[in-house]
Amino acid sequence: MMHAVRMKVDQHPALLFVGGMVLVIGVILVWGVLKPPSHAYDDAYITYRYADNFRNGLGLVYNAGEWVLGTTTPLFALLLGTLGFVFADIEALGHWLGILSWMAAAVAAAALFWQAERPFTAITAMFFVALQPVMLRVVGMETTLVIALMLASAWAWFAQKRVLAAVLLAALFVTRADGVLWALLIGLEVWRRNGRLPWRVTLLTILCALPWFLYAQWRYGSFLPNSVAAKSGQTTRMAVAAHDSFLNGFVNVWAWLPTAVLILFGLFVLAGLWVILRDAHQFWYLPVWILAYLAVYSLLGVANFPWYFAPPVIMVTLIAAMGAGGLMGDGVAFAQSGKLHVALAAFALITSLLLAMVWVNQMILVSTQKGYKASYPPLAQWLAQNTPVDARAATIEIGVIGYLSQRPILDTMGLVSPEMTHRQVGWVETLAYAVSQEWPEYAVVLKNTGWDWVIDQWWFHDYYKPVTVLADATIYELQTRPSLPYQVASDAVYPVGFTLTGADMSAQQLQPGDQLELWLQLAVDQTQSADYQLTTYLIDTQTDERTAVTTVDPLNGGYRSSVWQPGEALSLPVRLEIPADLSPGSYRVGLFVYDPESGEGLPTTAAAAYPEVKLGWLRYGSPDDGVIENLVSQPVESAWQDGIRLEQLDLPATALVAGDTLAVGLHWRAAQTPLRDLTVFVHLLDEAGEIVAQLDERPFAGRFPTTSWLPDEPLTDQITIPLPPDLPSGTYGLRLGFYDENGRLPLLNGDGDYLQLSNLIQINQK
Repeated sequence: MMHAVRMKVDQHPALLFVGGMVLVIGVILVWGVLKPPSHAYDDAYITYRYADNFRNGLGLVYNAGEWVLGTTTPLFALLLGTLGFVFADIEALGHWLGILSWMAAAVAAAALFWQAERPFTAITAMFFVALQPVMLRVVGMETTLVIALMLASAWAWFAQKRVLAAVLLAALFVTRADGVLWALLIGLEVWRRNGRLPWRVTLLTILCALPWFLYAQWRYGSFLPNSVAAKSGQTTRMAVAAHDSFLNGFVNVWAWLPTAVLILFGLFVLAGLWVILRDAHQFWYLPVWILAYLAVYSLLGVANFPWYFAPPVIMVTLIAAMGAGGLMGDGVAFAQSGKLHVALAAFALITSLLLAMVWVNQMILVSTQKGYKASYPPLAQWLAQNTPVDARAATIEIGVIGYLSQRPILDTMGLVSPEMTHRQVGWVETLAYAVSQEWPEYAVVLKNTGWDWVIDQWWFHDYYKPVTVLADATIYELQTRPSLPYQVASDAVYPVGFTLTGADMSAQQLQPGDQLELWLQLAVDQTQSADYQLTTYLIDTQTDERTAVTTVDPLNGGYRSSVWQPGEALSLPVRLEIPADLSPGSYRVGLFVYDPESGEGLPTTAAAAYPEVKLGWLRYGSPDDGVIENLVSQPVESAWQDGIRLEQLDLPATALVAGDTLAVGLHWRAAQTPLRDLTVFVHLLDEAGEIVAQLDERPFAGRFPTTSWLPDEPLTDQITIPLPPDLPSGTYGLRLGFYDENGRLPLLNGDGDYLQLSNLIQINQK
């Protein structure tokens, strides 16, 4: 009976091939109608947005003006964008281009085996591809196009259609760069058949593909998609939901099959491998490519998403088709006579029909399953209707939300945002960095993700407010970026590989019971080997007492030091609770970086014995303007650099007696907070200009040094100078100025560095 069927096949090859092709195309069209375009995976919409921007004249970009190659399939995006000039709906285009590619893949599979004179295998392969559920799952992605190009290029090469083969292979490379592996194995098979390397086809393929790769290198800075590095980082440095070993993921692809059906399918695969070993050696590249593909993707740590498994699943399916075709009568691997031959053929036919029934049932289920969360379109529509066109939104998944909203997107997973590409070190860390360092105008917060941690942080709810709640997501809006009024610089270099460049503080004047907000500014030079803790506190500049001590991990654990990246400029938030019993005076912020592993603080290159950095000059309260009696005011106008002016002197109203105490009131005002912690010197001069008494003291006995003076604040410092008992009677003058470890502070007009006044004070002998 099967011999008669074989005779019919041999007699009417074109009719059988065309008839099967028509039926297969009809079947795939049914799947295309059953599965709506909107059921594509979220990642498909990333490419749709590239295509849409290309069509609209913005270039092949995701965010307008940002030349980042975030799609792994440039040719698919370009095809969609080009067709988009005719058909407006990119989403529908992606769906039907996927369906057409699926049809082409089924026909190419049949053609590949038909030209090898394996008609039963050809027809079986055509139907197996048309009924394979994984193909329906990935419609809308580039995957079906990749498979079609793989099979069509193999057919063209082996059919001696070399130019067509080169063009198809070049298209495969531009569609997905991993097509190089397929081309390498096909080329080796051609070499095996012909005894020489296929240089001409290889060169033509390179020439066809080279323009794109040269353009991509020039325009994007790399012909490798940015998303490749991002996805590798997701799986090697953080636990993504779909992450398991790639090999385990491939095994699990088949788990939905009933055990008995899986065994029968496995028998077909084993039979197909036997056929390849026995009499179809030219198809050795199928199992070898599967093994190589799985090995490469495992080494790269690629996440096991369904679209990555579709190509090897189809190749396994083709090997199974070879097994079924061999049992039906193709080749000599199972050549038998009589009843055994009929039994094997009947087994193959019945099993193929059983597989078809199981696959069709699964196809129906797949056609009703959505490829992304139902909440994404409403989120995108809200952004499109309620936000400025240039407002950037941060989100974990950027496909549907980005495509439908048409807003600039900060991709927290780094596919299209290079600033995030190498920061996939954990769900919390990725999001904490994105928000606290990039400050997007909106945050699309999904429940039961790393966002749950972020929204509990004080720095998030201080700067972001919820504006809408939709299903299992909330959109937050940035109220204002941190722009703290008191900013101080630092040059504390930590030899382990980072520098404290400064700090921004919420206030220079402290209020008991309030919270002092700090953002420590760090420049990272190299990767850190440990997770440090940051201890901050207030230091009383007069007593050196430490208070308001707070110890936190960087970003409260959201971006630990061990995940810092070289070249980063980080802002790390800290809050200090100001004690209610704080003493009036001047304070500095102290920083102590502690390594819990070694149990030691990290010194800086300029650190003293205690590894502490002091920042800023803050103060609580104001100097007491106590009145010294019997003083009269004398206007003075003298200005120093740093904006300090002396506006008035208070001097004794009557003559003093040698051995008494000279009281002087100094009325200061500063145009801005002085940068230097200055000491005031006041010299009492005799008529010859010689110093007879003096006082050197930081203003207000050190409680309110110059670095704590507020801009345009009037301050009166009252000092006393003991007079020597042997001073001769006479009229005395004063000399005033400032100095620190760097020397005296010059006068503003450049005429010296002190103010000298004569004939101010009368002193008599006892």
